[in-house]
Amino acid sequence: MGSCAGPAGEVRAALADVLRGGEPVMKVAALHAWARLDRDAPVRRADVLVEALTDPGVRPRFAEIWWEQGVEDPFSREDVVRGTGRLFDHVPQAAAAFVVRLAGAADRTGDTVLRRAVLNEAWRVLVRRPSAASALLPVAGGLSADPDDTVRLKAASLLAVLGRRAAPYADRLRHIMENTDGWRRIQAARALWAATGEPEPSVQVLEEFVLAVADGDDGYGTFDEALRALVRIGTVTPASRTALRTLRERDGRLSPYGDYRAFLQNEKLRGMIEEALALP
Repeated sequence: MGSCAGPAGEVRAALADVLRGGEPVMKVAALHAWARLDRDAPVRRADVLVEALTDPGVRPRFAEIWWEQGVEDPFSREDVVRGTGRLFDHVPQAAAAFVVRLAGAADRTGDTVLRRAVLNEAWRVLVRRPSAASALLPVAGGLSADPDDTVRLKAASLLAVLGRRAAPYADRLRHIMENTDGWRRIQAARALWAATGEPEPSVQVLEEFVLAVADGDDGYGTFDEALRALVRIGTVTPASRTALRTLRERDGRLSPYGDYRAFLQNEKLRGMIEEALALP
């Protein structure tokens, strides 16, 4: 037993030295290594991780020195955020708290790239632990007003799966829906409905994409998303119903593709049309 404890003790002592005086990136690396000996070490020293991962001046240093065996390219700060989040997976409350702390720091420093990474990590935590929803709701709600389009849409997607708990942020979701376009608008419309439970104004927005394709537009991708959302909501307006009947009778593939994908997309869309027309 002594021979096993000795080397382990030496490793711990070396890692402790890094945590006391190493540069920020090396401190993060030390806690990743320490987690192999004691998986609670990163939880106890979360402050060290948050400080290093949220310092804008440290960010470039990750790509300079963080390499892992079997991986050709260096890891970015955002890659390390993803890997670090996994160190908290065995303590659900700590995993959610880590995301919350990262979000707060990213907001204070105006770090858009980190805010995107935070939302990716929030998604991962929520998928693994649905009980984290209440802790992550303020993160998604706050970022739904972010000036960055990508951040806002990621936040809206998260609010959509949080459902009625996201109701306090309905005005923000409506603002996104009314001030964006394409699939982003569809995504916001779906999120607004999920938060409020009210079909309107989401149905009116989604209907636009149905009517456009019936009028000859080839936006079958957004049509697909909009129709899927309408079926989920369970509401089809008379105008949409007329448009869908027109599409059902159309002599041609409902697809912009000119190969086998046209057959697959056409079959999928026609099935969804039938599902929508069967709604009361």
